[in-house]
Amino acid sequence: MPEVNEPRLRGVLAHIEQDQEHWDQYTYGCGTAACLAGWAVALENNWTMGQLFTVNQTGFSIRDRAQELLGLTRDQAHALFSFHTVVDASAPWGGREPTFAEFCERVEEVTGVRYKPLTHLTEADVAG
Repeated sequence: MPEVNEPRLRGVLAHIEQDQEHWDQYTYGCGTAACLAGWAVALENNWTMGQLFTVNQTGFSIRDRAQELLGLTRDQAHALFSFHTVVDASAPWGGREPTFAEFCERVEEVTGVRYKPLTHLTEADVAG
């Protein structure tokens, strides 16, 4: 059983947090945005979203490579990479995309790695 690569997972989450406009849990990499898996692979290779999209079209498995990079089991990878809808009765179709904070909660549930978004830090968190 692989061990979660906590430093890499935290690094990808930190990148996504700083650039949420280019985070989309619906897609590995559409040319403009990517999910956790897409960002893990893009950051490892220093690829742009356009390069990630091109590589994705060649049959390269972004999902498998991201699972390996992040040290996730197949079940953990599925639970994180496919987490793109939160039940919300007020939404027109009964669901919506997760917020970054909700996604971080999911990461903790699945991997045990706690990543607290900067916008949710308290003075006690900062003080250590």
